[in-house]
Amino acid sequence: MPSGDLFAPLAPKLVAETQALIEARCEPATHGDPRTWQHDVNLLRDGKPDAQEKPWLEWADISCLDSGWRQKLVVQIDTFRSQLRVDGVTIVEDPEHPESWTRDMRLQWWDADAEA
Repeated sequence: MPSGDLFAPLAPKLVAETQALIEARCEPATHGDPRTWQHDVNLLRDGKPDAQEKPWLEWADISCLDSGWRQKLVVQIDTFRSQLRVDGVTIVEDPEHPESWTRDMRLQWWDADAEA
């Protein structure tokens, strides 16, 4: 088990503070993008880390990724006109579901100073 120093705090939750738009879609855009959330997306912005009883996306959306039917899944968080200065991002998995797909992910961000 990793030491406690490796775990970042869950606050502040900048998605909650900025009321960011959060969208899931497959790229390239196919098959009726964006994907439909299975919960009210405001639950991602409520500042609470509680896991939901069922997944956020349909299993068919996840199981078809990189299958030829659908490509990669992109979760985009847009804070509109708010620029955030962050030094880390915490992804939280539900310990009740070790099959979580967040173990195979890539994080990309926009750097306004570098315009890249």
